[in-house]
Amino acid sequence: MQPKWVPLVTAPNSILAENWAEILRNNGIPAIARRDAEPSFVGVGVIPVRVMVPQERQAAAKELFERIVGPWEESDK
Repeated sequence: MQPKWVPLVTAPNSILAENWAEILRNNGIPAIARRDAEPSFVGVGVIPVRVMVPQERQAAAKELFERIVGPWEESDK
């Protein structure tokens, strides 16, 4: 059964989102960076990118993220 992917945090750009997803993956939590819009012509835009994790790992991912990166408040809540 495929996991249900849910948003963990929204990064301000694709580079930061990929870095955050990699930190999570390196610590045993599956994560992907998903754009809601097309990237710029060079592939790195200033379009926000969501870091997604499996729903059943969301609490662990949030705890790990805040321990490593720090608290993060979503601006669109």
